[in-house]
Amino acid sequence: LTQTLRQDIALQLGDTADTINVVANIAVLDTDSTALGTAIRSEVRDNLPLKGRSSLFMFTLTPGVVNNRYGEDTRPNDTITNIFFSANGAPVAATDVFVDGASNTVNVNRGVNISQWVPSVDSIAEFKLEMGTLSAEYGRSGGSITNMVIKSGTNSLHGTAYHFFRNSALDANLFFARGQNRPLAAFSANTYGFALGGPVLIPKVYDGRNKTFWFTSFEGAREGNGQDNTLTVPTAKMRTGDFSEVAQAIYDPFSVATVNGAPTRTPFAGNIIPPTRQDPVAQKIMGFWPSPNRAPASAAQPWVSDYGFSGKWPRNYDMWVAKFDHRFNDKWNTFFRINKGKGLLVFPNDFNGVATQGRNVVTRPNLGFSWGNTFLLNPRTTLDVRLGYARGMEDNVPWSDGFDLTTLGFNSQFIGLTQRQAFPTIGITGFTGLANSPLIKDVGHTYVMQTNVSHQRGKHVFKTGADLRLLYGNFFRNTNPSGTFSYSNAWSNGPNALTPAGNTGFPMASFLMGLGGGSLDNNTGVSIINKYYGFFLQDDYRVTSKLTLNIGLRYEYETPRTERYNRATRGFDFTTASPIKGAGINPVGGLLYAGVGGLDRAIYNPDRNNFAPRFGFAYTLMPKTVLRGGYAIHYMPVVGSVDPVGYSTTTSMV
Repeated sequence: LTQTLRQDIALQLGDTADTINVVANIAVLDTDSTALGTAIRSEVRDNLPLKGRSSLFMFTLTPGVVNNRYGEDTRPNDTITNIFFSANGAPVAATDVFVDGASNTVNVNRGVNISQWVPSVDSIAEFKLEMGTLSAEYGRSGGSITNMVIKSGTNSLHGTAYHFFRNSALDANLFFARGQNRPLAAFSANTYGFALGGPVLIPKVYDGRNKTFWFTSFEGAREGNGQDNTLTVPTAKMRTGDFSEVAQAIYDPFSVATVNGAPTRTPFAGNIIPPTRQDPVAQKIMGFWPSPNRAPASAAQPWVSDYGFSGKWPRNYDMWVAKFDHRFNDKWNTFFRINKGKGLLVFPNDFNGVATQGRNVVTRPNLGFSWGNTFLLNPRTTLDVRLGYARGMEDNVPWSDGFDLTTLGFNSQFIGLTQRQAFPTIGITGFTGLANSPLIKDVGHTYVMQTNVSHQRGKHVFKTGADLRLLYGNFFRNTNPSGTFSYSNAWSNGPNALTPAGNTGFPMASFLMGLGGGSLDNNTGVSIINKYYGFFLQDDYRVTSKLTLNIGLRYEYETPRTERYNRATRGFDFTTASPIKGAGINPVGGLLYAGVGGLDRAIYNPDRNNFAPRFGFAYTLMPKTVLRGGYAIHYMPVVGSVDPVGYSTTTSMV
C-alpha cells in the first residue's frame, strides 16, 4: 500500500540446459521513498487485542503518533476520536482517510473532517498511516494520510466469523469503588460479524474464477456502558415549599418595603414558601426529579449527594460493505465497492426518566461507494481513475423528544416559538439539572474524482494526476430547542434587595417561585458548498543503486465556502454608518453580509497561490540502514460551517 518496492536481480547467461530459479523475499526496508509510516501486517491486525474494534485506531501503532484517548475504548462510531491524533507534531485531526484509493472524509459540522465509516478490522486487506515527506499525490492534510484497502475475493471461498464479548461478570472492580464497597457498575459489550469472499459462480451460466470476484463483510456491536452516579436532588420537604432544612434565610422577593431608605425584603417565616408564592409550572417540574434514595453526605445539608443511580447506556453500531472486482483482460481491471452503516449512542443518563440531564439520542448513519479502474496503456504506463462518494450525518434528538409542554403548564404562545417540543433545560445552582439535550441535524456529502498516470522511463518514475472534490453540508443546530432556564439565589436573597447578603437565599427556592433567567433560541439552518482542486507532478529518480530522489510539486485551490441563500456574514465594516442612532450618538460599524451590496457570496476571499513543493532523498548507507530527509509544504483545509448572524434569534425571559 503506497509502497515503492524495488528488487534488484542479477541474471547471467547460461546454456540451454541450465535452469535458473529466482527466489527472493519481499524487501522489509523501503529504500526508494522518503515518506515515513507503518503498514500494519495482517498477523498483527488479526491477533492484536484491539479494544473497541476500531480499525482506524491502529494509527497508535505508528511511531511519532500521539492520540487523545488512553483510558477508554475507541469504537467505529467514535467518529472524531478515530482521527484525533497528531503525527510528528502536526495539528490534531489533520489527516485524510482514503479507502480503496478514494477520500472517505466528510464535514458534518464538528470542526474537523471525519471518516464517518470506519471499516471493520476483518474487512481490511491493508492498512497504512503515511506521514513525513509525502508524495505530491497527497494533499489537503497536515502531513499524514491514512490508507486502507478493502479485501477482495479469490478463486476459493474464504471467510471468517467472530464474536468478542466483555461484561461486568468477568471484569474486576475499579480500585476506588472496591475500597468503598461499591459493586462494579453493570456493563456488557458484544461485537460480532463475518467476512466472506470468493469468485462469482453461476452454475452453467458464468464461471468467474480468475476474472470476477466478490467480497462482503458485516459487523455489529451491542454495548451497554456502565455508569455509577451520585446526584443532588430536592428533598421531599423542598418539593412542597418547605426549606426549613436550609440554614440561611430565604426572602420573599415581592415583600419589598423601604426601610431606612433602602428597599428591604422580608424573610419567609420558617423558610417555608406558601403555595400562593409558588409557580405552577415549577411545581409540576419538581416531580421530574427522582426522590432521594441514599443518606446525604452531610446532615447539615441533607440535599447534597442524596441520590444514587447505577445503570447502562447503549453504544451500538451496524456496518456492511460489499466489493466486486473484475478483470476484463490483461490491461483493464475494475472494482466497485459500496458500504452502509449506522451508529447509535444514547448518551449517559443521571437517572431513569424523561427529564434526565444530558441524555440525547445520537444517530450516525453513513453511506459510500468507490469505483476504480486501472488501465495498462503500455508496458511502462498505467492510468488509474477513482470515483467516490461519502455521506455522513450527525443526528441528535433530545431523549425527551415529543414531550408535551402543555402538561407543564406552558402556554401556546411559548410552545409556538419552540423548534422542537422536548423537556426544557433546567439549571439550578448546586443541584442536578434537568434535560439539556440538543437538536442537531448535520449532513455532509463528499464527491471525489481522483486520477493519475504513472510512467517509467529509465531511472525515472513519473506520476501526474488530479484530485477533484465537491463538498456539501446541510447543517441545523439548536442546543436547547424548548428553551433553557437557570436559577440562583438572586431572587430569594436579602434583606437589601439591591445589595443582598451573600449567605442568604437559596437557588431551589428561587426556582419554585419561578424567578430566574432564561432564553429561547430560534435558529436557521444553512446549506454550504465548497470545491477543491488539486493537481500534482511527481518524479521518483533513482540516481544510483543507493540514492533515490523524490521530487514533486502540487497545486491546491479550495474555493471559499458559500451558503445557498447567502445566510452568512463575511466580515465587519468599521466605517459604515450604523442604523442605531440617537441624540448626540452616531456609532459606526456593522456586519458585512455575503451577496449583499455587491459583496461576494463567499464568506472569505479566495487563496489561489497554494503551491506545495516536495523534495526528499533516501540513501542506503548499509544493506539494513537507510538515511532519509526531505522538505514539504502541506495546506490544511478550512473545515466548518458559516455563521448566520442575523438569521437566528434569541428571546430572553424577563
